[in-house]
Amino acid sequence: MELTEKIRVVAAAVFSSASTDPYATGSSMRALDSLIRSRVAETLAHAAAAVRTQYTDAHQALGHPSRENPFADAEKLRDLEQIKRLSEQLSNLGSLVSALPAPANDRVWQRLRKNRSLLELLIEYDYTLVEHAASLERRVQSADLSDGLKDILAMLDPIKHLLRERSDLLSAVP
Repeated sequence: MELTEKIRVVAAAVFSSASTDPYATGSSMRALDSLIRSRVAETLAHAAAAVRTQYTDAHQALGHPSRENPFADAEKLRDLEQIKRLSEQLSNLGSLVSALPAPANDRVWQRLRKNRSLLELLIEYDYTLVEHAASLERRVQSADLSDGLKDILAMLDPIKHLLRERSDLLSAVP
């Protein structure tokens, strides 16, 4: 079963369980949110590792300078630099996802705000992050980075946008 399907099954179980204790439901939803975020961070870390592996392979294929060829091809060096930046961006995004905030589990605030709907919305954001991260990881592992680097870099934009929206959502909540 694919990662996104596993998360759908877990999310469906959380949302279908009828609990009489709203705080327990909030706690389980908070745990689900944390689980999904950790999976997204893990997926981004795997993608970053795959990029680093391709970077190492491409760097080794460049070879060592010799008298006949003292300087490496400038275009290949630019590609290597872009691949290295992509790896750093993926690692940074994984760290950002791991450190994403969640609303506090405070019973007073739970009475004043719509905590369940907020957590449902956060889980929806996180699920969308899972889909984007999984497709990014598949793309990184299935192709030579020098060919589709621009496409992969473009795949980072929706993830960054979702992270900003999610942070904005939480900063707007009292």
